[in-house]
Formats: sequence, C-alpha cells, structure tokens
Amino acid sequence: MTRYIQGLPQSPAAPAFRPHSKMPQEIAMPTPPTAPARPARLGQSLTALGLAVGLLALSACSKPEEPTPGQQLDQAIQQTQDAASQAADALRDLAGDAARAASDAARAANEAAASAGAAIETTRQDTASASGKAGDALKQAQQDALAAATALRQSASQAATAVSQAASEAAAAVGDALTDSAISARIRADFARDSELSSIDIGVETHDGVVTLRGTVPTAAAKTRADNLAKTAKGVKSVNNVLNVQ
Repeated sequence: MTRYIQGLPQSPAAPAFRPHSKMPQEIAMPTPPTAPARPARLGQSLTALGLAVGLLALSACSKPEEPTPGQQLDQAIQQTQDAASQAADALRDLAGDAARAASDAARAANEAAASAGAAIETTRQDTASASGKAGDALKQAQQDALAAATALRQSASQAATAVSQAASEAAAAVGDALTDSAISARIRADFARDSELSSIDIGVETHDGVVTLRGTVPTAAAKTRADNLAKTAKGVKSVNNVLNVQ
C-alpha cells in the first residue's frame, strides 16, 4: 500500500524564496501576508484523500500480483522437487514389487529344489531297495543253484556208486557164471578123456565152485573115479557126488 501511495503524483514543491541577485541590498524582502484559516475545506480535502487512498489500497489488494523471476524459479524448483519425489515414490513401489516378485520366485525355486531333492532321494531309496531285493534274490538263487548242484553231485555220486556196485555184482555174476560153466566144461572134458568114464553119461553142474555129479555108473570104482577127477579140476571148491551105482 505504501508503494502505491508513494507512486501517487506529488504536487511540485514551491521554490524556495531566494533574494534576487540584482535586488539592491538595501531593499528589504516584503513579509508575505498571513493566509486566513480555512478549517472546513482542509477537513474535506483530507477526507477525499483518505477515500482515494483506501480505494487505491482495495484496488491493489484485489489485483493479483505477477510472480517475480525469483518466485517463478522457486515454483519451478518446487515442481521439480515434487516430480522427483513422485518419481522416487514410484521407483520405491516398483523396487518393492520387484523385491516381492524376486522373493516369491526364490521361494518357488527353493520349494521346487526341495521337491526335486525329495524325489531324487525317494528314487535313490527305491533304487537301493530294489537293488537290495534284487541282490537278495540273486544271492538266494545262487544258494539254491549251489544246493541243487550239490544234490546233483551227491545223486550222481550215489548213482555212480550204485551203477558201479551193480556192474561189479553183474561182472561177478557173469564171472561166476563163466567160471562155473568153465569148471563144468573142464570136468566133462576130463571125463571124456578118461578110459573108464568116457562111455558113461555123467551130468555135471557147478554153482559157485560147488560141483554136483548126477547120473548112473556101472561100478562103485567108476563113481570114485568121477569124484576124484571132479575134485582135481581148477576152481572146484567141493564135489557133491550123487551118482548111482547100477
């Protein structure tokens, strides 16, 4: 308000009275007449002046002031700071979202890794269990095969022993049969070469080296002769002489 009051046009000041340089020194300056008092007109002038000042003040208050360059700079700085603050808030929100997304991804990865580890461990245990069962089955199969092979060897050994024994018995039987037959044939040959017995039909049977003489002879001497010849044959153990004398 003071600015606008100071801006009002001022009445030019009356020039100070200076004595004229050409005025004679001896002439004295006249005394100005005293103005009569006019209190009513002065009060009206002051009232009008106050009203004018008030109107000017109201006009100055209602009229918006144009921002100064300094104010414009301050406003620009404030706007820049507000934009920077908003951008920082947006970046913080974006960083928080990114951090939460990374945390969720890490948690999902950890859960997936844990699930994969559990599956691998289960597979390993199942494989180990299956391998153990397969190993047990293989071991049992080997034991069964070994027992079967042992039983087969024992059976084969027993069979071989039985066959050998049977063969020995059969060979012995064959040998005994051949021996008995040979003994009987040898005794008959001796009877056929003997002059007293060659014409007599004497039966000769041999069993296990025991010779049995059967038939009929004409004399007791012929019976004794046949008994002696049979006893002298090779392989004869004893002679059962049942010849009849007629």
